[in-house]
Amino acid sequence: MNSVYQGGRDKGSDGVGAHLRRVPVIAVPGDGIGPAIMKSVQRVLAQAQVPIEWHDHAMGRHASPTDIEATLSAFQTHRVMLKGPTETPVATQGQKSFNVTCRKGHGLYINVRRSVSLHPIIPGAFPDQDITIFRENEEGLYAAIEHRHTTDGVQAVSLKSISGMHRIIRAAFEYATRMGKSRVCCLHKGNILKLTEGTFVSVFEQVAADYPAIQATTQIIDDGMAKVATAPHLYEVVVTENLFGDILSDITTQLVGSLGMGGSANIGSRAAMFEAIHGTAPDIVPGGSLNPGPLDMANPSGLLQAALLMMVHIDPSWLPMVNRIQTAWAWTLEDGIHTADIARGGHNPTTTQVVGTDVFTTAICDRLHRLMSGESHGLTHLAHTLLTVPPPIDQVAWQRQRPYTPVTTSRQVVGVDITIEWTGLDALQAVLMARGYSVDCSGFGLAQSVMDHAAWWHQGHAMATAPPLLPPDVLALLYTQHQSVLAEMVAHVWERVKGATSLGLEAVSLSSRGQLLYPTVLDPDLSDQVVVRWHLIEPGAHPPDWGALLTGLQQAGFQVLGMQVLHVLDQVPGFSNSYGDANQAPLHRVF
Repeated sequence: MNSVYQGGRDKGSDGVGAHLRRVPVIAVPGDGIGPAIMKSVQRVLAQAQVPIEWHDHAMGRHASPTDIEATLSAFQTHRVMLKGPTETPVATQGQKSFNVTCRKGHGLYINVRRSVSLHPIIPGAFPDQDITIFRENEEGLYAAIEHRHTTDGVQAVSLKSISGMHRIIRAAFEYATRMGKSRVCCLHKGNILKLTEGTFVSVFEQVAADYPAIQATTQIIDDGMAKVATAPHLYEVVVTENLFGDILSDITTQLVGSLGMGGSANIGSRAAMFEAIHGTAPDIVPGGSLNPGPLDMANPSGLLQAALLMMVHIDPSWLPMVNRIQTAWAWTLEDGIHTADIARGGHNPTTTQVVGTDVFTTAICDRLHRLMSGESHGLTHLAHTLLTVPPPIDQVAWQRQRPYTPVTTSRQVVGVDITIEWTGLDALQAVLMARGYSVDCSGFGLAQSVMDHAAWWHQGHAMATAPPLLPPDVLALLYTQHQSVLAEMVAHVWERVKGATSLGLEAVSLSSRGQLLYPTVLDPDLSDQVVVRWHLIEPGAHPPDWGALLTGLQQAGFQVLGMQVLHVLDQVPGFSNSYGDANQAPLHRVF
């Protein structure tokens, strides 16, 4: 993680930090408590005479499209940003996350969050905690590739690259090596997600072989998160994928006392963005539900920690200036001057004074002035929070960080998965008709809704005060013979699928939400999307005319929703099987 901007000496003189060239930095105050904590941090850095030239830009709830475009353009120019929390609405439609836009749009593939215990100043159960989380920052579910094709179905695609896995995992090992750490742990869900998460584990093991002095371990994410929350001292550096890392780093920061204490670095090869890890906290802005008064009560520590990471990133030679600020901050905490989140409603015995944002900032600046005037101060409890800079990269480390280059010696197309819309109502009505029942199920919209109604009626019909939507004997049949009815429904749609199959292909399976429906039917629930898998009758031959297959499905009355061609790379299938599909026989053709 080398700096993307190296500050330098300036022959001119223009006041604060005159002997250093001013570094342009984008400042985005954000929403909620963001403007208050940004103002606080800028005051502290001004007091320390940090040679930064701030370029203020808007982003967040009230930013216009023009504002957003200007901010992204400025970031592209200056390449370093300090950002307050920005609000992203929770909704089915609307604005994408500005954080994710910046990370993906500028290649900020590394997210680093360190959480170190501040005990006893902020009492905690784990005084030895010092964990650094390396989170992959661009891929996975946070790419937010989502679709809604049908009434009942929505999907999110977790798209990952092996090259991206190599980069984040190697960054974690390099950090551990250069910072004197002895353990790196990979948290994953490879037991369930065999291709995406399983590949992450495989890459971790490959990269770990280049670092024999580091103890490399892997853990399933649910077990790992439980252990991190109860025994964090067992971990030093953790590397994981995007979603898991976001959740885990909030947990580790909360363990040390408050989300308000954590800073975060988003780093790429060409740019970097630094931010507090907490959100906008609208409840504690003046007039909020927890702050009826007129004064800000937010804790600026998280954004200040982010700013210090930013300073080290801009120029490692600024480290003395960084640790002077860190000492003033830690001194303030050791003196018991705390914001409300640290004071914990009077339950923190080290608190001597509960203050708002402005008074807390003034206390830091006062101590910083004393340090800059020559007064020395030795920290009693928080000396371990002072920052360090890793040694300069040498030729061996540079060679170790060589980019991953994928090599594939063989590749075959062996089939295709096509997602089609199938509510099941046509098949259900056909099955009921064959059993002598003439009923209209169209008002339910989905066959699964009919099945759910049957279960609901069966479990509570004695309490009914109105007649059921279908005859009780039909509902009893659907409840007591659900599996056999479902098998007949699947057989019905399977015949339609086979009739649409084009030359050179063999239909082999049908699944819903990853659960096999054909050839083996258990007793699953349904949605209105099913995936039909076809295998090439002659794998490795020239792929068939996919258009003919799609046309055949449409002519059979199916709405086609998506298509995924199946490949085998280096004799390894590049696709997963459905749950319940224990028969691997069709794949013998490709080995």
